[in-house]
Amino acid sequence: MLEAIIAGIIAAIVAGIILDWLHHWKKKKPSVIAGIIGRLFRIDSNEKILIYLSSGGTCRDPMAKAITLKELENKELDFRLRVEGMGLGPLSSNDVSFAAKSAIRTLYNEDLLQAYKPEQVSKELLDKADLILVMDHGLMEHKLLQDILPRGKTYVFKEFFGLRGDIEDPYPDGKDQETLTKYLKCASEIRSIIKTGLDRLLGAL
Repeated sequence: MLEAIIAGIIAAIVAGIILDWLHHWKKKKPSVIAGIIGRLFRIDSNEKILIYLSSGGTCRDPMAKAITLKELENKELDFRLRVEGMGLGPLSSNDVSFAAKSAIRTLYNEDLLQAYKPEQVSKELLDKADLILVMDHGLMEHKLLQDILPRGKTYVFKEFFGLRGDIEDPYPDGKDQETLTKYLKCASEIRSIIKTGLDRLLGAL
């Protein structure tokens, strides 16, 4: 009798999970249960990965990530978007630069980079990515990246959006007004390009 009750409970749970999965799959929105199952069985076919790549990992790429996520905050997507900021390394610091945090806070009146931790580029994540945007031509041609950048999905940031030039590195960090202004100018340029080219960005994923 006990075995039959347990079997019935298990069958009900499995049926509920399947119905939940199908319900959310039709809406193209992953449910909590679907997400857990996806992680357990590494089923993540509906996830798209966007990587911003810069030199030290503390300035341009975290700002680009924060800006992208903020600009997409109220936009309905039919896929899960994972945005990553990565630095070629060695990483300049284990924290985002003070001026980068200040620039993003000025643009959005929020501390969007307060808990951000810089990450060094990995071939594994580059291979998984759907789109990789490199901040400048010099970095794109760096010898350490030649064997790991998947060329079919890697572009210089500005060129991807149909523009010329680079997103210049505002480094070094500082708290003086000149440095803060330089970083804010960099962040504002990135935001302007992403806002204008948001449809192009999403269309490439």
